[in-house]
Amino acid sequence: MKCSPSKASLGDDAFDFIARLQQFLVTQVDHVHLKDQTAQWILNEVFHIYPVAGLSLWLNNDETKSWTLAASVGLDGALHKQLFQAPGAYEHLNQVRTTGQPVILDQLCEHSYAPFRQWSKETGIQRTASFPLFGVPTCLLGVLTVMWIDPPPMDQVIVERWENVARTLALAWQWTELWQSNSLRQVVARTVTSMTQSAYAYVYEDRLEVCNRQFLELFHLEPPLRDRSVKKIVQQMQKIFLDEDKVEQVLQQLNNSQQNDFDAIFELKGVPTRYLRWMSRPVHLRGVYQGRICVFNDVTSQVLSEQYHESFLSLVAHEFRTPVTIIQGLAELMESTSLPDNLESWNKHIHLIWREALRLSRLIREIWGASEATKRGWDHFSESLDFIKVVESEMATAKKLWPDCHWDYVGPESLPVRMNYEILMTILQALIGNAGRFSPPFSQVTVEVENDDQWVTLRVMDRGPGVDAAIAEELFTRVPDPAHRSGSGGMGLGLYVTATFVKMMGGDIHYHPRCGGGSIFTVTLPREAPAIRRLAP
Repeated sequence: MKCSPSKASLGDDAFDFIARLQQFLVTQVDHVHLKDQTAQWILNEVFHIYPVAGLSLWLNNDETKSWTLAASVGLDGALHKQLFQAPGAYEHLNQVRTTGQPVILDQLCEHSYAPFRQWSKETGIQRTASFPLFGVPTCLLGVLTVMWIDPPPMDQVIVERWENVARTLALAWQWTELWQSNSLRQVVARTVTSMTQSAYAYVYEDRLEVCNRQFLELFHLEPPLRDRSVKKIVQQMQKIFLDEDKVEQVLQQLNNSQQNDFDAIFELKGVPTRYLRWMSRPVHLRGVYQGRICVFNDVTSQVLSEQYHESFLSLVAHEFRTPVTIIQGLAELMESTSLPDNLESWNKHIHLIWREALRLSRLIREIWGASEATKRGWDHFSESLDFIKVVESEMATAKKLWPDCHWDYVGPESLPVRMNYEILMTILQALIGNAGRFSPPFSQVTVEVENDDQWVTLRVMDRGPGVDAAIAEELFTRVPDPAHRSGSGGMGLGLYVTATFVKMMGGDIHYHPRCGGGSIFTVTLPREAPAIRRLAP
């Protein structure tokens, strides 16, 4: 079974699993007890991947509300039956049937139900977890029960892993149940529906045989489809793809090929840019080609993430190269030159080294902020600070970096708060630094602070070029499109990091164009900012 723990029921893994199951079914097609044999094969495949003490597959009879043990592995099947023949032993299975949610039984050796205690004593099993096997969202096929002697921590990762395994087993069981069905359309529709909520279509002999609601909505098709010819459907599909000619070529290739898999990403029309992954696999029933399943998934976030990653690495290389080159060159010059009588030029060199070293440290802080903002598990604690002193410290640095600007502060002389210093400095560096970076010479930058008993409001106002309305939505997005960024420096991470930290602290951030030209960034933070604890789910 070629399925990863984190996506056991999705995409390629489910396709590969079904392919392996088909190979098994071909060898067992005339077996009298095909379903029983297949159930055991399924559990054996799972058992060889995951370190558990035992697995059992229970089938649900919805009419009689009874349960049948279809297969077990790791523990003797008779021992299972002996336990579950006792009154009350089905309660956790019935709870799964009623709620549709997993049921976990811990510390079986101390369970209130005596047969469970005895069973735990005989087998060493300390925990069982039962997961529903849904055919379609409202149809419970059965329950997969997982057993541990030394239970791992039952965190969200473990639960999601076994929920995904259960989905794949439900898919496999339906495939087996319908293996000898005369209605291929029923096989495809029920199987794919249980596998994915993505848009899908089933194509056979230049005809669209089956599709779901998501497919119709994605390609703006109106049901019922009176003309299901591939040619007509393609004409509709082309309307959302950027490269219309490529779509028809691809679909013709898929329809005529009985063996090849297909997997490609297409760019969609519209703003903002979206990307669609088109996967297709041939379907064979008892070795005979029966058509193709096409599955469509929105992969915009993954594609943009890769683009952002490449852009980020390019920005890092570019932004670090300049200050490092300047520092290295000045250091070599000063090392090879004796101390001059007139220290003015020497002091200029020292100032340049300080400026570029500070620029490096600010870039490093920006990268640190981006890293911290995306961590799955971390915590930061608040400390007592004077908000105004931190603001003035950052403004003093900005005055040295951009001495041609006129810097003005408006607000109280002191303001005690409880915040995390590093996070506060990261926010101030981004907002005040952007104002200095984008302001023209001799223009004024004003920093205002207002407060009440619970909140502090910071406004940074400049007379720079402002923000184009076309990219205003990108302001708080990680690594904006390089085509929209100015050449004034920075890595494009500052506002993303700022917005993330502000929201984590329970505050708000807003951008407004300034009357007369320029920008106003407003941040509101609680004076008693809570400790930030975001643990991995």
